Order: sequence, then C-alpha cells, then structure tokens
Amino acid sequence: MHNSLIQTVPPHHCETCGNQKFHKTEKKIQYYQALSDGEVVFVEVKRRRYRCTGCGNKKWDQVSGACSYKKKTDGLVLWEKNTRNRH
Repeated sequence: MHNSLIQTVPPHHCETCGNQKFHKTEKKIQYYQALSDGEVVFVEVKRRRYRCTGCGNKKWDQVSGACSYKKKTDGLVLWEKNTRNRH
C-alpha cells in the first residue's frame, strides 16, 4: 500500500573495483515513517545486501524516496519542515 513511496535500488557497479556483477547475500526489514491521510504510519521496507564478485566488497541497496538516517519518507520530512515553519 505505502511501499510505493520508498524504492530500493541495487548497486550498478562496485565502487572499489568497478565490477558490475553482484551476489545477493543478506536481507533485513527496516521500518520507515510515512505520512498517509494526515497520519504518521510505519512502512516496511525489505533491504538487500550485495557482494561484489570481483573484490568481495559488500554494499546495501540504496533507498530512494526516504532518508535512511532519519528513517522517514521524503514527504514526511517535508511536511514536518513546513509544519515547523508555520508555528
């Protein structure tokens, strides 16, 4: 339902060796806060970790549409900023 707000993007190339082939290794579920109909709800996001076949470097997929540090969607962060500015 709300997962369309947040997308995960696998790595396209290794930043260490430039290789473009990866193996999926680990997975985890993270919860992000999102704004839905004026209420804050939690959205479940399935994350994957990948290992480069060239050098063995590991990397998590990128999260698009949300702030990984705050665990909030971009829309919620913007709404909170606008709400603070009104007061």
